[in-house]
Amino acid sequence: MNIKTNLKITKFFLDTTPNTIVVISENKQNTGNEEYSELRDRIDTFRFITRKDSKNKTTSYFNLDAYEKIFYSELNRLFTLIRELPEYTFYLTKIGKYKDDPYDIFNNIIEPKLISSLGQLANVVFLWNPDNNTEILKYWGFLDVNNKINLFEKTDPAVPFKHKFALKYFEVEAKDKFTGISLIQKNLDKYVIN
Repeated sequence: MNIKTNLKITKFFLDTTPNTIVVISENKQNTGNEEYSELRDRIDTFRFITRKDSKNKTTSYFNLDAYEKIFYSELNRLFTLIRELPEYTFYLTKIGKYKDDPYDIFNNIIEPKLISSLGQLANVVFLWNPDNNTEILKYWGFLDVNNKINLFEKTDPAVPFKHKFALKYFEVEAKDKFTGISLIQKNLDKYVIN
C-alpha cells in the first residue's frame, strides 16, 4: 500500500504534477466548504459522494445502510477511472471523515473497504496511514462440507459456540472480511481449532 501522510494536495501541486488525480469528499449538492472544496471544479479532481449536503446537521449524513449502496456506486466509478488511466496516480484524501457524522461512515464503511479494494494498486496513494486508524476485528468461521469458508464477525461471543463442533472451526483477527478470508486461505492449519 502506498502511503504519503505528509503530502498536502494543492492547486499548485496539481498544476505542477502531471498525470495526477486527487480524490476528495463531496456532498450531493456540490456546495459548501468541504475540505479540498477549492479543487472541486478541476478536471484532475474526482469527487466522491460522502454526504447529502454541507450543513453539518444530523440529516446531512447518510445512515450506514443508505451509504453502503452509494459507496459501492462511487467506488465503481473510481475503480473504472483507475482502470482506464493506469498511467495516472490517484491520491486519496481522507474522504468522508467528518467529526460530526453520527454514523461514522469513514471508519464503518469507507476506510476498510477502500483498503481492501484499492490498497494493493500501484497507482493509488493514501494520504493518511490506514494501519493506525483501522480497528482490528475478530472473526470466526468454519469450513462446510464443500470446504467453503464461512466467515462471520465475532460481535456476539455466544454465536461461535454453536459451530464449534464443526469439523474445521477457526478464529482470525483482521481489518475486514476480505483480509480475514485471505489469511485463512493462506494459513488454514494455523487458524483451524478443530
